[in-house]
Amino acid sequence: MATTDLRGALLRDAQGHAADFAGECANRFEGGHGVARQQEAALIALAGAIVRAVDEWRLLARDLELERAFDAARAGDLVAESVFDELLCAGAWRLLTAALALAWPTS
Repeated sequence: MATTDLRGALLRDAQGHAADFAGECANRFEGGHGVARQQEAALIALAGAIVRAVDEWRLLARDLELERAFDAARAGDLVAESVFDELLCAGAWRLLTAALALAWPTS
């Protein structure tokens, strides 16, 4: 799949999760769409922070003897899962993982 096709698919996926999450928030909170927008911005920022941290680790790992190549995307997924999986509601988790997939640079 071409990079633009992949990015487009990831973006559609993220937009779908954002819409689902907004609906969940509307059902749970008064002014739920506003809550959803705030939460969405925070989740996108969190995904960006995870990517930046893992990229820094990748740079530091260049000087290490590793058993296999450093897979930054996998490392980011593992960090997100180990820290946030049980902290976020299902809709927020899906949105975070979609934002994380979008945040990785593409070749």
